[in-house]
Amino acid sequence: MADGFPGEPGEPRERLQVTGPRVLRERTALAVGCFLLMASALYVGHRLYQGMPVDPPRPKFFPGAADRGLRGAGPLPMAAQQKYSPPPPLKTTVQVIEDPPGRNGLEGFFKALRRTALRRPGAITRVCHWGDSQIVSDNITSTIRYRLQQRFGDAGHGFLMVGTPPSYLHSDVWHWARGWSFAGVAQGYKRDHWYGVAGLHALSSRFGAVSRYRTKESYRVGRHVSLFQVSYLQHPLGGRFRLKVDGEVRQTVNTRAAEKREVLLEIRVPDGVHGFGVLNLGFGQNRIFGVALERRVPGVIYDSLGLKGAQMHDLLRNDPAHWARQIAWRRPDLMVLGFGTNESYQEIPIRRYPPMWSKLIRRMRKARPQASCLVLGPVDRVHLRRFSHPRTAPLRDAMRKVALAEGCAFWDTFAAMGGDKAALRWRKAGLMWGDLAHMNPQGGKKLGGLLVQAIIEHYEAWLQRAKYQERRRGGEGGMVPASPGR
Repeated sequence: MADGFPGEPGEPRERLQVTGPRVLRERTALAVGCFLLMASALYVGHRLYQGMPVDPPRPKFFPGAADRGLRGAGPLPMAAQQKYSPPPPLKTTVQVIEDPPGRNGLEGFFKALRRTALRRPGAITRVCHWGDSQIVSDNITSTIRYRLQQRFGDAGHGFLMVGTPPSYLHSDVWHWARGWSFAGVAQGYKRDHWYGVAGLHALSSRFGAVSRYRTKESYRVGRHVSLFQVSYLQHPLGGRFRLKVDGEVRQTVNTRAAEKREVLLEIRVPDGVHGFGVLNLGFGQNRIFGVALERRVPGVIYDSLGLKGAQMHDLLRNDPAHWARQIAWRRPDLMVLGFGTNESYQEIPIRRYPPMWSKLIRRMRKARPQASCLVLGPVDRVHLRRFSHPRTAPLRDAMRKVALAEGCAFWDTFAAMGGDKAALRWRKAGLMWGDLAHMNPQGGKKLGGLLVQAIIEHYEAWLQRAKYQERRRGGEGGMVPASPGR
């Protein structure tokens, strides 16, 4: 067989085994196997380097081995049907709020709360709470809002975005939207750096983009509203949008103007249950900084201003004069900064953060000098699935130092959660998501309850001192004012 064609009589069997389609299959399998091995090594190496869990990626609703022994391990449909051992007790504490040397960092806020408690006309206490993804879903802030409004009065839900950015949720108000895009300080791609009070605003040129809101009697708080506010931008390329109340058109707004300027539009309605809608009509680009649902009765308004993926210093990207005007719109008596999660993911040296934080706090206090300021330390998160992240404690210490130096109060979130390895215990108790860094709804409510309890205890102590000083002044010939109601 001179030519050696395969399959001819006398062809060696060994040669038939290494030729033909089988060779292609073997080489392809080897190449695919090598590729999967290299991809797995890169994936595991990157996540270990970042201190992230190394569970293989899987669909959201399918549990892995790490989830099967945990109670409340995220959004698993079969969780209620499984039998789990009781979760371990949490080592949490009502952590005391720290004041700057020689003063009460929350005194301005407490004075406003006292006027509200006395039910004086127009005595609305306002809070603006900026934060990262821990508060985007409103779990922490809704708990604080509910507790304060239950005690001091419900003055409305407060600020809401037009549209629904990723993971954006709010409790005790119905909100639905479609067709909006967003620009914010975490992305920072607007040349004018006008991002609104929240550091994020909605924009759209699309006809039919809509955002709807409604209060309901079935909600815990925020059931009634008597004032709708819309903050938007007039500019040369502006478009038009329409406002509806209870399904009826109340106003059509033309945002096109020769010069750029912010406008605040108000619509008053009888105090009660109402629906509100923003409908984009096109004809240009509309930029809307947000809406607010309020009441003109003594009470508390707690604005939840969450920014997914943001670090605290990102708020400096907001134009200072514009941000000051937006803060003046909300008129907060307390400004809260709750960041730290995303800072712990970074490789930025921690020494670079304090100058930027100081600059941010000074900018806020300049915009609202009479307001109090509260800085929250970072939450605990897990490193290598066994330890507290090594950046958490240094970040906490740096935040405390800056807050107290700038005249703000400070609350140690890490200590309130229970200290070292707290995130592991919270996860086992079903209070954190599987990334071991973010609170789930139950965990957010737990942490919000700890924070609001610390605020109330600090207020009670301040109130007792204020009453004592007033009694002393009354004994010296002054008049003793009436005691505020609980």
